[in-house]
Amino acid sequence: MPVQVITMSTKGQIVLPREMREALSLEAGSKLAVFCEDGAIVLKPLSVPSADDFRESLKKAQAWAIDNGYSESDVKDIIKEARKK
Repeated sequence: MPVQVITMSTKGQIVLPREMREALSLEAGSKLAVFCEDGAIVLKPLSVPSADDFRESLKKAQAWAIDNGYSESDVKDIIKEARKK
C-alpha cells in the first residue's frame, strides 16, 4: 500500500485512509496500540483472542510452568511481586 499524507487536527486527531481501514478490517471502536520507534509513530491493530485461543494459550503456559518446576503457589508469589512494581 502506498504512503499517504494525512493531517492532524488541532485536537491531535487523525483519520486513517479508508483503503487502510478496509485492508486491516478496522471499524469504529477498533483498538490500536501506538508507540514511537526510530522516530516514527507506529499504529498496531489489537485483536482480542477468541475464548478457544485463550484456553490454548493458558494450556501452553500451564505446561511450561509444570515443565520448569513451578507450582501454583510459586505463580501466585510471582504475580504478587510483579504487582508491587
